[in-house]
Amino acid sequence: MLTAMKLAALKPRTAIYRIADAAGLCIEVRPDGGRSWRYRYRFAGTARMLSLGTYPQVSLAEARKRRDEARNVLQSGRDPSSERKADKLRVKLSVENTFGAIATEWLEQQRGKLADITYHKSEWLFSFVTPALGARPIADIGAGDSRRPTRHRGARSARDRTPRQAARRPGVSLRHRHRPRRARPKTLSTCWSRRRAIS
Repeated sequence: MLTAMKLAALKPRTAIYRIADAAGLCIEVRPDGGRSWRYRYRFAGTARMLSLGTYPQVSLAEARKRRDEARNVLQSGRDPSSERKADKLRVKLSVENTFGAIATEWLEQQRGKLADITYHKSEWLFSFVTPALGARPIADIGAGDSRRPTRHRGARSARDRTPRQAARRPGVSLRHRHRPRRARPKTLSTCWSRRRAIS
């Protein structure tokens, strides 16, 4: 098995060579002096090799940990190399398919197809939610996520309006708006009670 002293003593040769550690882990030494961790395994009867990082950036302990993770994937019946490629593809798609990217692409596709007023209204609607959701993957956004930014925007717009402007908006209540209290009408029983008291 490899140790820190053995790793430090490795010297480059004229050709690539590998020194084994255990359970498929080895270190690859290149003629330029670079050293990389490799995990050698077999999947579906074919010999394969997975890169686990470079040494010394990835220590011996970390390389063994990464090898064990790859072995767990292999024991579950999956190919570690294919799994890594799939993970990279998912990350790439999640970065490209954010709400902001999809919204921008959709607006560009609708330019010239929609009437100007409809196009600008679409831009206006997207501006409500893009600050909060623009960087998020589209697949991770639910219906509740799109409601919160619009509620916040609506509340802020109501605060920014002057009292006179807000008063013209139906459904907007002003906490400090003065409303004179109406005099309560006198009932017949109230008048009769007062007349008996005077007499």
